[in-house]
Amino acid sequence: MPAALQGYSFTGFASMKAMLGDGNAARDALNTLLTKFVKPNTLYAESGPVIETPLSAMTSIQELCLQFWNNVVRVFPAIPSDWNEVSFENFRVDGAFLISGTRQAGVNTGVTIKSEKGGRIKIKPNMPQGLEWTKTGTVTLIGNQNGIYEFEMAPGSSVLMAVKLLR
Repeated sequence: MPAALQGYSFTGFASMKAMLGDGNAARDALNTLLTKFVKPNTLYAESGPVIETPLSAMTSIQELCLQFWNNVVRVFPAIPSDWNEVSFENFRVDGAFLISGTRQAGVNTGVTIKSEKGGRIKIKPNMPQGLEWTKTGTVTLIGNQNGIYEFEMAPGSSVLMAVKLLR
């Protein structure tokens, strides 16, 4: 029933596709929302003005950049193939951790984890092998299995995981 689809149908679809790692389909759904439902003045309305659909669209965009499920933070898990330059700063995840990420030329190049209260975090940076590490405070690498890194971090500590530059 295509006629029954409203803006929230496309934000829900975008979030589902992001969770499945299909960034291109998620982008296409968000583009449909923007071209078909969002007005030139950037407002969105169905039978009247609504706030939840634009907020849902922002959630969908965030889910392209960062996801947290099964106790693992996933960085850039569903970036569309034409988004070569992407970054975000200080997205909060469970455990009072702030995550920042940078993607350049279609490759995840840097991920920063800041610990506000200390504790363990598992993170999948989706970066190539050969990472360089910079840490402040007490940060212990517990393990790295299948590209998922587990850290024990003291309050106020941070770690930057970066692609090793060719010299």
